[in-house]
Amino acid sequence: MVSAYAVTNQGVVQLSARIRYPVTERVRMALRDGVTLDFTLDVSIERYRRFWFDAKVTEATLRRELSYHVVTDRYIVWNADGTELDSFPTLAGAIERIGQVDSWP
Repeated sequence: MVSAYAVTNQGVVQLSARIRYPVTERVRMALRDGVTLDFTLDVSIERYRRFWFDAKVTEATLRRELSYHVVTDRYIVWNADGTELDSFPTLAGAIERIGQVDSWP
């Protein structure tokens, strides 16, 4: 399930969204085995034209990674640039955070 909306703030379109990613046993096992999962959100903004082809305004990609740290028994969410976003004691909390997009320009 996805809910999203965009607002314009001083000429910049900002996206806010909530995405519910499924958590399966296969996902749990992959994380426990040391696999890092990539979550990629691709956004395309187009201008609708009635009598001509639609115009592509912009495209953007938001990447986040999820891994499990065995020693601390926590799930780590990373931004694409390698900075840590947060750590969580439960997989459900980490997946919920990955699905949160707040005022992304």
